Amino acid sequence: MAMSSNGNMPEIRPPPNRKKDIFDPQKMVRVDERAREAPFETATTFPELVKYLTTGLVNDVEKVRALFMWMGSHQHLSTVYWDASEDSPIGCWQLQSMGRLSYNDFFVRLCKEANLPCVAIQGVVKAMHYAVGMRDEELKSFQGEWVAVYVAKGWRLIVPIWAFSAVAGFTDGNWMEVERDGEAVFQRDESFPGQHITHLNDDYFLTDPNRLIFECFPEKQEWQLLKEPWSFEKFADVPLCHIQYFEQDMSIIGKFSGRLKSENGKCEIKLKEKPGMFFGYRLFYNVTESGKELSNDTKLDRYVLYKTESGTFGFEVRFAAAGVYKLQVNGGVRRDTFDMICEFRMTCDEPMKDCRPLPINPLIGFGPNSTTKEGGLKAESHTQAVVNFRKEEGTTITFKILKPVNVQTRLFHNEISSNELQKCIDQQPWANGKQIRITVLVPQSGEYALQINTRDEDHLASDAYENVCNYLLTNDNEDTAPQKVKEKMRAMRDAKQRVVQMDPKKIEAITKIKIPSKKLHDIMMATLLMIGKWEGFVKDWAKVCKVLEIKGNQSVQSRVRRFRVKTADTDVCFKARSICENYFDDENASDDADAQDTFCDWVQKAVVAKETVSELENYLPPGTDYEDDVFISSDEA
Repeated sequence: MAMSSNGNMPEIRPPPNRKKDIFDPQKMVRVDERAREAPFETATTFPELVKYLTTGLVNDVEKVRALFMWMGSHQHLSTVYWDASEDSPIGCWQLQSMGRLSYNDFFVRLCKEANLPCVAIQGVVKAMHYAVGMRDEELKSFQGEWVAVYVAKGWRLIVPIWAFSAVAGFTDGNWMEVERDGEAVFQRDESFPGQHITHLNDDYFLTDPNRLIFECFPEKQEWQLLKEPWSFEKFADVPLCHIQYFEQDMSIIGKFSGRLKSENGKCEIKLKEKPGMFFGYRLFYNVTESGKELSNDTKLDRYVLYKTESGTFGFEVRFAAAGVYKLQVNGGVRRDTFDMICEFRMTCDEPMKDCRPLPINPLIGFGPNSTTKEGGLKAESHTQAVVNFRKEEGTTITFKILKPVNVQTRLFHNEISSNELQKCIDQQPWANGKQIRITVLVPQSGEYALQINTRDEDHLASDAYENVCNYLLTNDNEDTAPQKVKEKMRAMRDAKQRVVQMDPKKIEAITKIKIPSKKLHDIMMATLLMIGKWEGFVKDWAKVCKVLEIKGNQSVQSRVRRFRVKTADTDVCFKARSICENYFDDENASDDADAQDTFCDWVQKAVVAKETVSELENYLPPGTDYEDDVFISSDEA
């Protein structure tokens, strides 16, 4: 066991493995039962209690589990024992119930009696009164404690107060729920102090450091137990991620921030799709911070666009009124048992111009997803949620038919009846019945929702149709598309030039690094993917360095110079984005930036250019070469 410099306890460093590697609840049943059933008389002295709890246990994980379970199972002392010594487990429980002893101090004492190294940690905690995105100064006032215990050859984190108690139902009265899963709510929470409850929550037992850092920020950086420590600014800025976010291995795509600012009256968040799960949302308005109530005629239903595309799902919020909002993302394996996943604060200074609700806001959202395939269809021509159309031109969407189904299509608009729009849709079987083509020719500009429903061929009842896919059709980008494409292509070209002109010595310096940081490896993985290397190859750092050492026409710089947006594989771009988007920056890399930031900037600009072209290409004049320097530079001042 490596010791710290003072020689009194093990060296403080990140644990060698994760909670799941050392703790299996199913293997602790016997330990838990024995701790819960501990006779009262064993708690009269610490030595006697520890001896009872730990006798026969084979390792220190079992020992700390026994102590933890005993504390969590014996919180309800209904009798006062006047003769109990304060230096006994019974006496300590009585002190704790009177507020004279913390869960933390009690647990540290138990561990030390069992010869388990245990340290109390102080710091900032996102406890009951915390709201996502709150000001740094206010957050710093939330001081709390937790512990680190040394078991299984590493320091492990436990939060006794959260593991053994909670406050249920607390609300500060500042938030008004305005929309939930496409339905208007318009209900303000009443202020309620909450109800203190005792329970046993295993989520705060041996919690992995990379998870607890989202909620607890220690005063001493070493107790983060992370290879790459967080700053307080990052701790304050991240989204509020609930237990399900970690248990379901969710991943936020794009800027990893819980403080979002609207652009053109909109905010968008995106997460990696999780097969087998359903998702929903709740949108809240902060009356206090916004400085005013929403007017009764401001019904914010159908202002959140829920969409799935390219292995992601997300929510685009349109703001009809300025103010401070909170978006709560929920999910679960069943639609009737959603849990909170994550939350974001959204600030809108200027509402969206001509902000109108969506034509519909379906429960399954917009864009092809797992429900589409379960309903017998697979999208072939359009895999995105939003389809851009040109005025007076038909838009054809093609599906592969996976099983015998009847297909029903409907078109919706805010001002034109669905019955009237039915004549704008034509659906035809194709490829000997293996495909179906749906062509839409809308009568005027604006937004439309195309709803696609299916039923099995042997279910002929009209109510047997189920919604399996939806598209939002719009031509809002028709006039601005060329300029948007030029801007993104120009940014990509400039980032490419910075890579090409970079001093090769900077790349050579990377090859000298034997053990890279996660950030460096991620960025170089994404870069090599973009220039044609396969994923399994780039996971090996030694192989990455070999590629970086290549000179001449096959060097990384030469291959970046030859990169073309038009021929870039969409799936590869998505994969590159998912690997290193947490390092993306809104600012351009400077000419003197280090190699990793220069490469990251190029990956970001190239991926965004590909996404923009894929979305808006049909608005460009036929035959446009959007990678031609003349096209890119034509509007440059």
